[in-house]
Amino acid sequence: ANRRPRSKRARRDLEPPRRYFFAEPKQNRDFPSEVVLAINAKGILVVDPESKEFLQEYPYTQVVTWGHSANSFVVVTGNAVNQKKVYFKTEQGKEMNVMVRAYVEALVP
Repeated sequence: ANRRPRSKRARRDLEPPRRYFFAEPKQNRDFPSEVVLAINAKGILVVDPESKEFLQEYPYTQVVTWGHSANSFVVVTGNAVNQKKVYFKTEQGKEMNVMVRAYVEALVP
């Protein structure tokens, strides 16, 4: 049988989405210069890549909104009165944004 090889794009589309992203915290002295953002069904975790210690957790119940640009990802936590923006430098902002949106939409009935 004459089979056409799958394109690289088709193979990439079959891979499971990545849930761990290296990022550089911006304007935040509480974190080391590089962290791992772990995105799962409960929220966003900030992890120290060396010690594997959880430095901060942002459950979706505390996330007011989030967003991305070509080289960043931002999480806004708190409530309508008191909000805190946390910026991260990363080139995976769009992928992270899509993943967070999918998890949040799955939580909303």
